[in-house]
Amino acid sequence: MSLETDIYDLIKPLVSGTLIWMDQSKTLPALPFTAMKISSRRKVNMDWHSAPNASGVETVKGDREFTLSMQRHQAYSADSVTELLQSVADKLQLTTVVDKFMAKKIAVYDVGQVVDISALLDKTIIEKRASLDIFMRIKLTQTDTVGLIDQVSVESESITGVEADSG
Repeated sequence: MSLETDIYDLIKPLVSGTLIWMDQSKTLPALPFTAMKISSRRKVNMDWHSAPNASGVETVKGDREFTLSMQRHQAYSADSVTELLQSVADKLQLTTVVDKFMAKKIAVYDVGQVVDISALLDKTIIEKRASLDIFMRIKLTQTDTVGLIDQVSVESESITGVEADSG
């Protein structure tokens, strides 16, 4: 499964109503809905490299972190726009939720504040919006075919008038 699929499956039970990935090329669903977006992954510290196996393949492991940004969109007349995202933030601390994330090898290491970012659209409609950033970390495991050096040969030659040691 992909990281996006795993995150969607983990977040969906925490959100009531429609949950989508932010995609500007698609038509938005009817209000209310919650949209998510994953920032690009950032490398944390140095990666670990194994010794190559007999085929010249090494394993590379490293931590990557990213931000899951969530936005709640709902009609102006609806209840508090921040309530649903605050509930998500609170549920991320529950043991059963943490266990489900860990089973997918995803760690939530910090949760930002829920921010009301309601907006006036077309000078006539106020759309209630709230935003929440969730900071996550994964362990990335890759393989790299680095090859093997079968043999090395050194030829003796003179370097600027000095004979190379052949012994």
